[in-house]
Amino acid sequence: MSPQIPKNKQLSPSVTVGDLQKTLNGHKLSPDITSKTSNMKCDYCSSKIFTNDKVSQYLCDDVLNTKHPKAKYIKESNQFVQLATYCSSCTSELLFYPCRNYSEIRTVFKLSDSWDMINLTVTDVSLNSDGIPWKPKQLSEKISTISFEKSELITNDNLWGPENIYTIYNAALKNIAVEDIINYDGSINNKKLSTAKKEYENFRNIMGSKGFTENAFRDYVKNK
Repeated sequence: MSPQIPKNKQLSPSVTVGDLQKTLNGHKLSPDITSKTSNMKCDYCSSKIFTNDKVSQYLCDDVLNTKHPKAKYIKESNQFVQLATYCSSCTSELLFYPCRNYSEIRTVFKLSDSWDMINLTVTDVSLNSDGIPWKPKQLSEKISTISFEKSELITNDNLWGPENIYTIYNAALKNIAVEDIINYDGSINNKKLSTAKKEYENFRNIMGSKGFTENAFRDYVKNK
């Protein structure tokens, strides 16, 4: 269990942990959601998210895909944007692999019958001077051998933060984890990277044979 974070901890010059919890508590999981929505998916494993579950979100103060129409506003507004929601099975009170130069937050909460976030708590914080100095774009390009710009096209309108890169590749890799590839000084272990590239190519082939569907991805992650 993560240690309790003081409500007066500053997340930005104008926002504390208490401010963020007060702002988000009682709000809908997504602005587009209705009480009848039943197709919300986990951004880690693609399983369904259900009301009355304990789930979590990943928030960040900046995004990797700087060419996205919303990127400039996010950076200039100094606001935290919700970039991922995790199902009860994937929920963690701790950030997965905090990245230096990004302020990242984990919130955990219960979903009401009408998809409101209730009992929301900030359970982990990594400010931009904290974290490991790894380079998410570089890691993505080295594992996938696809330029990050092309990867952005694949994700359509999605916004990515460092943790999204972590979950994308950690879900795809079977016998090696992202944290095995990145050393604590941010450098890359080339031997581990070679293994990761082979595993990711295998993952891509499997997904391609199944049409790159969400169900195929969910089953792959569940059974790996």
